[in-house]
Amino acid sequence: MIRAVLLAVDDSRGSMAAARAAVDLAAVPGGRLRVVNVLIDGALTEALGRAAGRPGVPGRRGLAATTLLRHVEELARVAGVAAETAQLSGEPASEILRDAATWRPDVIVVGVSSRDGVGTPYIGAQTRHLLEFSEWPVLVVPARS
Repeated sequence: MIRAVLLAVDDSRGSMAAARAAVDLAAVPGGRLRVVNVLIDGALTEALGRAAGRPGVPGRRGLAATTLLRHVEELARVAGVAAETAQLSGEPASEILRDAATWRPDVIVVGVSSRDGVGTPYIGAQTRHLLEFSEWPVLVVPARS
């Protein structure tokens, strides 16, 4: 039986669908949910270019992640699920697997990656890494339309 669910989230539609699925999975007697968000080293700087050096921009990145984690924590609370959150930093798949090694979940839940353009759902390199190297089952949840 699934009781311990590790959910990795970002602000994508797929990730929010994964959050709802993870809360549902953990909504069993004794169920627990750990929600992590990984701040990718250098991603904000690369995306914003020179603007990233402006005062306050790095703090906004952390604030956005904290807001996201609180949102998912509230979804869990409303469903009666005990949830804890963590903000990690580094390469997402590696950090998620490192966290899983400590927390020992029954399943890791992630959303399908989003990408611009027409085509089929995109699994993404980080999710592919999780699927290949995880010692735990990985549930990849598609975005709901």
